[in-house]
Amino acid sequence: MKKMIKKEYFPFILLAILTLIMHFFMKQGFGDDTYFGRVNSNLLVFLKQRYLSWSSRMLPEMLVYLACKVNFFIWMVFNTIVYTSIGILLSKIFVKTNKREMNYLVCGIMLVYPYYHMGSAGWVTTSVFYLYPLFCLLFCVLKTQKIMNNKKLSLYEYVLYFLSLLYATSTEQPAVILFLLFIIILTDMYVKKRQHPMVWLSLLVCVVQLVIIITCPGNKVRTIAETASWFPLYSEFSLFDKLNIGLYSTVLHFFASYDIIFILFLFVMLLLMRRKHKTVKAALFFLPPLICWLGLTFFNGLQRLFIKGATVGTGISPFITGILDSVYRFSVPSKSLWLSCFSLAAIVFVIYAITLVFDKKKSIAMILILMLGFASRILMGFSPTVYASGYRTYLYMYFAFMICTIISINTDLLRVFKKKYMTVLASVACAVLYAVNIFCFLLFQG
Repeated sequence: MKKMIKKEYFPFILLAILTLIMHFFMKQGFGDDTYFGRVNSNLLVFLKQRYLSWSSRMLPEMLVYLACKVNFFIWMVFNTIVYTSIGILLSKIFVKTNKREMNYLVCGIMLVYPYYHMGSAGWVTTSVFYLYPLFCLLFCVLKTQKIMNNKKLSLYEYVLYFLSLLYATSTEQPAVILFLLFIIILTDMYVKKRQHPMVWLSLLVCVVQLVIIITCPGNKVRTIAETASWFPLYSEFSLFDKLNIGLYSTVLHFFASYDIIFILFLFVMLLLMRRKHKTVKAALFFLPPLICWLGLTFFNGLQRLFIKGATVGTGISPFITGILDSVYRFSVPSKSLWLSCFSLAAIVFVIYAITLVFDKKKSIAMILILMLGFASRILMGFSPTVYASGYRTYLYMYFAFMICTIISINTDLLRVFKKKYMTVLASVACAVLYAVNIFCFLLFQG
């Protein structure tokens, strides 16, 4: 047992156990799971009907059709394996040194991710449409990284790679992320005078999948129906208006909520700034955004406590909702110049902070990771359910912050976190936030 505990993979055993325990607090037959569980038609008939009247996500639709009909415990075990595997993939892609210590960190961050977001449309449905594409995306990144390091893939790796690529790009957000990622990789390869046919083929798959998404008749029908249901004025917005909505709805989400992932990212950046520049003035660089965040979240909290109807499921407090309603639900988003300026200033601040802390190569990598995550959420501005879809659409943005936090700690802060008092403090914080996660399950499910 002692030998196993010392192994670098042991943290993932703990992650799997704690994730499975978390699943026992999930309510079965919830949200869209109920709809998919009641479908009695033939699978092919069901997929054709969905393609023509609702969605282009054929592979996820097929999987959710099957998953909602199996025993819930079987799905719980499978979902635990997928979530644990996401942690393993993060480690393999982004952790190259101090693996045992960093794997504890990776697992800790995975446990404090607000997992109740994955229940917003039903546990099974949301996982199939959001969590599983994330797993497939990371698997594709891992194998692409292997190719970039001049290593060969076996036949089974190629098969799994393209199956993962097809599944990931069946949904809109990872399709855009991978499309942009392969363009970046091809640009880098062109500069370095390198080529690999698999990268070109992967980009082609992304393009084909995006064309299918854009031209699917079901997506057009769904947009009309959801505009009428969730956002009646959405049809009047210009391209710029929709881009604006995606921009500031994303930024305000992180600056107007008690978001532990974002707080952890800011805290780690603050520590790095202080350690690198050795002055209090450097640390004070983070004071304005921290004051802004604290002010908005504190007022947010008061609104949630004292205003009837302020529930955890809304995603934004009545205060922020009131601002947003006055700006873009009942007026034209292009007039909300102050929100756009605030959002752009926040983005510029994060980018500048990264350049002050890291060398050029690492700065570029981290900025690209954050921008890919950010692009995936801005994309939601082109959907009338930009708010109705709730927290789940921030998944890739969350993981972008998580990845950058992992990279940052592994760069220069691991010595700090290895100190006994920091280890104890981090462990206690992780345990408390894990308990909060479970409490949110119960609160969110009513």
